[in-house]
Amino acid sequence: MGRDPIHQDGEVGSVTLGKRLARKSTCSILVVPRTARCQVHKILVPLRFSDCSVHALETAGALAAKWPASIIGMNVYQVHAGYRLTGMTYEQFAAKNEQHAREEYARLLESADLPGVAISDLYKDDPEDKPASHFAAAVFEQDIDLVVVGARGRTAPAGVLLGRVTEGLMMRSPAPVLAVKKKDERIGFLEAFLTGGL
Repeated sequence: MGRDPIHQDGEVGSVTLGKRLARKSTCSILVVPRTARCQVHKILVPLRFSDCSVHALETAGALAAKWPASIIGMNVYQVHAGYRLTGMTYEQFAAKNEQHAREEYARLLESADLPGVAISDLYKDDPEDKPASHFAAAVFEQDIDLVVVGARGRTAPAGVLLGRVTEGLMMRSPAPVLAVKKKDERIGFLEAFLTGGL
């Protein structure tokens, strides 16, 4: 599915139909901005340390092995307001969150079936709770050619709950976004509502 380029104010043109299709889709979706490059050298994989992220990482690994390309696995973490109750400073708690994210990333790599491709990691503190913006910014900063993000399969009534990060990336990323869903994976509206997706 094509998408108009991002305007300076961060809005994109004519996304209503594409947004509806993305929300209702029960299969993987590729959203390509009209100004996107055709060659892929660097792939960004937003990670939430779930089965969806494992599937996205494995898909990116398979693509990277064919092209060839390198992969950056990125985690955006948040320091919640309750950190003050721990007696730590914001910086100390953020460092603890990043360390936890690094440990989860190592476990994720162990569980993923990846060919011999170059993979690096990136972590970002998100005090404003706007993860999609941080992932989109990383696309610019890291000169990313493709974003591969995991998305849960949906039944039609649950399609409106694609996930705010996935949907935000589809609307903001200057690089193509491939939202991958496992074949025959479906969840209903209630489970989609409770889990929220990526």
